[in-house]
Amino acid sequence: MTEFVEDIAGTFTGANDMTDVLNLFPNFLPKFRQFLVEKDVIVLIVALLLSDNISRFTTSIVDNFIQPLLNFDLNRDGNPDANLLFDFELNILGIKIKIGAVVKELVNFVIVLFVAFWVSNLTRDILD
Repeated sequence: MTEFVEDIAGTFTGANDMTDVLNLFPNFLPKFRQFLVEKDVIVLIVALLLSDNISRFTTSIVDNFIQPLLNFDLNRDGNPDANLLFDFELNILGIKIKIGAVVKELVNFVIVLFVAFWVSNLTRDILD
């Protein structure tokens, strides 16, 4: 074991470029590539990037399309009526329960599900 450590230490002290370091692990890159392929890491990365873009797209739809539609003022007090719902709090024994915030997140979640369903069907139709 100490011979191995000495060999490694000697190699690192004399390493001037990356090729010396890679010579320590001659099968590292092929094994690493095999790991990435076998464990579907590449697919996971692509899925993560797609989900991030779908999330941004959905946020844009909510902020720029849905929210302005909900910002109507039926009682003409100058405040959007949706804010009355989304800012609603229930006070129980001095504890504020923000039911309106939960409803707002539920609406956003349903919209995200709808957009994900829509994108999934669209891509399936294109690929088929």
